[in-house]
Amino acid sequence: MINSNLKSIIVPKPWIIEAAVQALREYLELRPQATLIEFGTGCSTAFFAQFKINQISIEHDPRWHSQVQLYLNQNNLTWVNLELIKGNYYEVLQRFQQNSIDIILVDGQHRLKCLEHGARILKPGGLIMLDDSQHEKYQVADQFFSGWQKYQVVGEKPNPISGEIQIAQATWWIKP
Repeated sequence: MINSNLKSIIVPKPWIIEAAVQALREYLELRPQATLIEFGTGCSTAFFAQFKINQISIEHDPRWHSQVQLYLNQNNLTWVNLELIKGNYYEVLQRFQQNSIDIILVDGQHRLKCLEHGARILKPGGLIMLDDSQHEKYQVADQFFSGWQKYQVVGEKPNPISGEIQIAQATWWIKP
């Protein structure tokens, strides 16, 4: 069932630490022609849509995809390419040429595979961000980005559904 009262669920404020959101905002303001891929959709999709960039948003859950599509339709955000991809959705990265994407946000499934395969298609100077990078299983991500600039922030982020405040970490790398 689709929830038609999306104003309280999907808002243009990502469920990411504010310092990381600010980094994304500053990066995009300097690149009005950017191409972005996000893995995991919702509030970040609404946030990125404000920039009217070339946006590819990948979701694996059919019910959540329907929620996000409804939000996009209700707000006439027609330039967002929202895709439902079941299975290994990082494989979508094979469609893109090397050095062709400006920014990648990884906040969904198969995070390490998205990072690993995303490194190839990111442009020099491009940014790839991993949300919730505090989990031990993501510490190996640095191996994909040897020689890249690395940034990391820790802070609070509210969960707009439960209202809980969580302590989380976001990490991003800039390709040389």
